[in-house]
Amino acid sequence: CESLSDSSFGHPIQAIQRQLILEDMGALFSSQDDGHLDAQLLRAATGQFSASSSLGGAFHFGKLDERKVAVKVLKRSASFEVQAFIKRAVVLCSISPHAHVLPPIRWSQTESKSFVVYERIDGPTAATRLERSRSANGEAFQWVERLRVVASTASALSYLSNCSNSGLHLNLKLSSIMFDRTGQVKLTDFGFQGLESSSLPERTEAELQVAEIRDFGRLILELLLPDMALARQVSMAAELRELLSSPLDPTASWPAALAKDLMEVALTCLSASSPPPGMTSIAEQLMQLWLQHRDGAVGGDPASSDDMTVGFECIYSSQVDVSNLPDNLKTWVFAPKEAPWRIGRQHQKETFVRLVPDQKLCTCIARTHLELRPETLAEDFPALRLQPTSNNPIVVDGKPMLLGPSGSEDAILQNGSKISFCYRDEIFLTLRLWLKKGRFDPEEAPSTAGFALICEAAQGSSRDDLPMEARSIMLKPSGTAVGRQDQKGFFERLLPIPSASQSLGAQREYLHCVSRKHFEIKALSGGPPQQQRFEVLNFSSNPIMLADNLLPEGKKATMQVGDSLQFVVEDEAGTIVPYLTLRLHMLAGPKAVEAPATEESLSEPFSLYLRGSAVRQDFAESKRSIPGKPSGLTVGRLHQHSLHEKAFVDGVLGHISREHFSIKAGKDDFLLTPLSQNAPMWHVRGDRQQRLMPDDAAVPLQDKDVIMLYTGLAADGSGNFGTLEWVFRTRAFGSDVA
Repeated sequence: CESLSDSSFGHPIQAIQRQLILEDMGALFSSQDDGHLDAQLLRAATGQFSASSSLGGAFHFGKLDERKVAVKVLKRSASFEVQAFIKRAVVLCSISPHAHVLPPIRWSQTESKSFVVYERIDGPTAATRLERSRSANGEAFQWVERLRVVASTASALSYLSNCSNSGLHLNLKLSSIMFDRTGQVKLTDFGFQGLESSSLPERTEAELQVAEIRDFGRLILELLLPDMALARQVSMAAELRELLSSPLDPTASWPAALAKDLMEVALTCLSASSPPPGMTSIAEQLMQLWLQHRDGAVGGDPASSDDMTVGFECIYSSQVDVSNLPDNLKTWVFAPKEAPWRIGRQHQKETFVRLVPDQKLCTCIARTHLELRPETLAEDFPALRLQPTSNNPIVVDGKPMLLGPSGSEDAILQNGSKISFCYRDEIFLTLRLWLKKGRFDPEEAPSTAGFALICEAAQGSSRDDLPMEARSIMLKPSGTAVGRQDQKGFFERLLPIPSASQSLGAQREYLHCVSRKHFEIKALSGGPPQQQRFEVLNFSSNPIMLADNLLPEGKKATMQVGDSLQFVVEDEAGTIVPYLTLRLHMLAGPKAVEAPATEESLSEPFSLYLRGSAVRQDFAESKRSIPGKPSGLTVGRLHQHSLHEKAFVDGVLGHISREHFSIKAGKDDFLLTPLSQNAPMWHVRGDRQQRLMPDDAAVPLQDKDVIMLYTGLAADGSGNFGTLEWVFRTRAFGSDVA
């Protein structure tokens, strides 16, 4: 028995009991890992459950093996039985994955307390969403999302009832339902009989089933009615019948027919008696409601696919540098008359394996992940209706798509729309849509330039740790609303809420300063793409700043490519402080279309593009390129006087010589030669860096090579003014260097 002794149990016999429980469960669960964790590890992970680690209520946050966790601390009641807790904890920790269930991953206990460990997800609860929607200037929580919460929760409860003998949640309420970073609904925070409800008498399994069905009925009412207290008090069928004609929550815009149907489902649940109706039948009923009413949430009439062609190009992969892939390895085209068009490993197997070589990551793309059908929004304006067919989440044009056995959401796609695949809340693959009427010509669709607002800084720091897709807002030709409502998850990623472990005042919370609809940006007609101007209208009481000019609520201003837009607040001293900077970029299409050679283009065989943190954020994008000549180019303060005077942050110019380096034409390529005696420089190609000095031999350059300049560094590592890089591009370069 000594080998089974565990200080967190207080006696070796309890470890033996745990082993016997596992044996009683048979082959369904593994006796090698029952989810138990030494309480000392939890104490270390949470800082001894200090106040600074509190998440509110009974929860504390921590890290276990670099994995973010939320630990619920349960104080045991007099009726608590150790063996019953162990049995339920082992069962819950052994539940197989489900799209809408977030079960415990570990458990532990001491002489006076029990601990349940969950994977921590950074998202609000359904209760929080509901509360916010009813506050002034609150976040929208429309009927479509509420119906999805109800259907997804029913799906989760149905799954639990079929996966184990103790398939009850026992703590069903809106605060136990969470949204992850991709917007998926997760049922979590399971209950343990005898711990949290010690004042209640012990109930049989049948009584617990009836209670859970009734709790689900009350949950439906809380999402339907404006008065949550009234919803919780309803207990009799007659009382519910009276509510059928009651006013609905005006913030949800419930369709009357759907609300009546949901009321009937709630009535069925609240009227449950032993034996109660099965959750599987309720989940199926809610799925039918979703399928019946979802078309009201997405407009558009069916259209023919006879004259419509659809193509996709991969524009981002966390596994592969797609910019170096030829077009035929990262694009594919669907022919007309083949709708519905399907995307998944079964249909584009070789393409996805090539773009996502990691086998585990690639399996996050389902065999058939989504379907596309033609849709007509206006005359001669083609569009697609996207319907997910997999439980694995996707993000469409910056908005998460929520799906699962309870049904799925549709979305409307237009030419240039983006579809991103996710794993554990992180995007690993993004596709861009080509869509047109008539026969597909791969040289046509990509020729149109696109524009995006790209985050340069958030809370004083660069967010280069995030992929470009996660910090970009693609702009639509018809206009783009920007705010927490239209780019869900975008601002939450860039402006995370400070954790409780951070000292007060060390990091301010800025997310609440971003309005649901903060501003709108719309393209103005006229001019070539490089000179395209945009009109910005501020809808928020919180000002924004364009080119150092403050833009208050209701005012308009214009911006162009290279200009920055800043979200700002006023501090206690009355100083305007920017906390988020976006810059307007012009993006090339999916494929760079090479124009016929002209005298002007032949006279500029290459260019240098300036970038780096040592470049002023307000320095225009259009002024960052230096054209090269067939004979070459010399870079320094003597030759690009205006650029060097205006482009850099304070302190950098002193490290740049009058003639710093030159690029000269060789036999087959261009050669880089350092000229400065004062400061070193580096030639960077991929992961390789080579330091260059004036006496070194000239270095041949290739497209996308980087020339990195010295900006000062003392012996103790201080005094560096940031990165300063020139990117060498051949004549047919794209715009991805930005």
